[in-house]
Amino acid sequence: MINKKTPVTIITGALNAGKTTFIRDLILANKTEKRVNKIAIIVNEFGALGIDSQMFSSEENDDDDITTTTTTTTNNNNNNNKDSSSPSIHIKELSGGCMCCAVSVAFQVAVTEILRTVKPDWILIEPSGLGHPGGLYDQLMSEYLREYCDVRAIVCVCDVGIVFRAIMMKKKDENGCLTDFHETPNRRTFSDEDLMESETFRNQVSIADCVLGSKTNQFMSNESTKEEAIGCFREWADGLYPTKMMVKFIDELQSPWDALDVDVSRGENEMNMETARMTVKKKTTTKIDTSSNQTKPFQLPLVHNGKPQISSYDTDEYSSRGFLFHSTDLFSRAKVIEFFEHAHKTFPIVRAKAVIRVSNKTWVYPTINDYGDCCNNDNNSNSIKVSLEEIAHRRDSRFEFIVVVRNNNSSSNDDHGCKNNDKDDNIEEKDKADDGLWAELESRLIACRNV
Repeated sequence: MINKKTPVTIITGALNAGKTTFIRDLILANKTEKRVNKIAIIVNEFGALGIDSQMFSSEENDDDDITTTTTTTTNNNNNNNKDSSSPSIHIKELSGGCMCCAVSVAFQVAVTEILRTVKPDWILIEPSGLGHPGGLYDQLMSEYLREYCDVRAIVCVCDVGIVFRAIMMKKKDENGCLTDFHETPNRRTFSDEDLMESETFRNQVSIADCVLGSKTNQFMSNESTKEEAIGCFREWADGLYPTKMMVKFIDELQSPWDALDVDVSRGENEMNMETARMTVKKKTTTKIDTSSNQTKPFQLPLVHNGKPQISSYDTDEYSSRGFLFHSTDLFSRAKVIEFFEHAHKTFPIVRAKAVIRVSNKTWVYPTINDYGDCCNNDNNSNSIKVSLEEIAHRRDSRFEFIVVVRNNNSSSNDDHGCKNNDKDDNIEEKDKADDGLWAELESRLIACRNV
């Protein structure tokens, strides 16, 4: 009988990003920090011959503390190398396909077996770099496993060099001039740009709560390039949506376990503070102290099909609102598309972002053509095309809008510094108009749900 939920951390990332090295760092750190007594590791390799599990055995680890079992899609016999009654590290390797599809049944069996026999204090899961992390998360949240697995913050390990090279390739000048770093032999046949644009990579990043930059040591010979690459990576990661709970480089962590300690609640009454992080991030981009314009996001817990939590941030020129819905709320695809088409024509929106749950295992994000031209009076709906693309996000549904303030008369004094009641009236009218705009947006969003 399993008496309590076991913490589970998914460590995802592209092929050769450094996932195995990061897990090895966790193991070594635990030997000195003594965070937990038993660690179970489930490693998934796309090939039939597993290699990664062997990387966890080295001169730094006592082989007597390691138990390894292997499962493949062609041979389901477990080969126990050692007595696994009380190992400090228990490794389960699933080879010959991805845990989210080809060996999904073997994965569920492996998790159940580990929970019942090993009784670990923590489970680390390293999926294949070619796998779909959303499907893996769905399995852990299935009817049986969710009763025993406490899925913690999902970690995505990203090669800083790949992100840097891909972004710099997009920024190259008309003559195709690049920095010397791009001519290094680290370049792959499958280009860095192709990798970053791939569905697998985008899914790995979008589902992650923590993004960790790896392999910064590849820039050791060029300090200026290293600084440029680190800045480029941080700018890219900070711009991801939904905003990540943590963006750090592995070599700047005091302990690799710090990434696993990030608190991400996924309970039915969860208090997700994503909207707070979005508004704080905007606040730090301005030199003006406008903290009084930011509403406190601490509100009543979300409930299924209830009102959303709202976080706001206002300046003299722009007004922002974030709407956060419960994780079990389901939205209609057709209604969401209709909503964004209407909003595009009606409201002075300068930016809109969203991740929306439309079925039990499907979240989407909207893409809207020519969205920058949203303040015109063109009511030709045929010129507006909204499409919903699937995303690996697996938490809640959230919408963020930034609109142009309808009246920019921010001062209530006339040219001589005297009180101007007309301007006060204008400001009051503006505030009422803005409140009406947000109230209408909220009601239209609520109407998009399948109730």
